[in-house]
Amino acid sequence: AEITGDQPFSGFPGLDRIILQLDGPPMTLQVDGQDHPIAAPFAFPGEARVTCRISAPGPAHDLNLMLRRTAFRGSM
Repeated sequence: AEITGDQPFSGFPGLDRIILQLDGPPMTLQVDGQDHPIAAPFAFPGEARVTCRISAPGPAHDLNLMLRRTAFRGSM
């Protein structure tokens, strides 16, 4: 995915998500009110309220793995 500025993430109830930043300015996810700088793969529930911030202008790129919680487990 390409992140071009601060933005909310869509909710995906019932899914587990893992995100890994690939390039661009550093990203921070705010997940249910808590900040999480993305320096390594980061897992969070799809129903969480998530906002992404990037620290400088320019696009950031990330890889998202989304899995149905009741059927699969994932890792990066």
